Amino acid sequence: MPICAARVELVRLPEAEGRIAAEGALPYPPGVLCVVPGEIWGGSVLRYFSALEEGINLLPGFAPELQGVYIEEHDGRKQVWCYVIKPRDAQRSLLKEEKL
Repeated sequence: MPICAARVELVRLPEAEGRIAAEGALPYPPGVLCVVPGEIWGGSVLRYFSALEEGINLLPGFAPELQGVYIEEHDGRKQVWCYVIKPRDAQRSLLKEEKL
């Protein structure tokens, strides 16, 4: 198991709101990072990926390639999942930052 694997968890996109991204995420095209590791999931980025999830379900043949997020099918519907820092480790990270 990778060292950092114990410090992250895979959550559904709506559950990522307010959580720290463990990896970058982007749709291709255009291939530009929308969220970078360490950034908090929320706002327009969360709405954008939610819209992409909806589009994937409405028009499956026209789905963009998504990197840094994962698509799994549950109950006949595709859902976007992403890795976020576990809350306890996120607190430690923020405390270290404050000391700097």
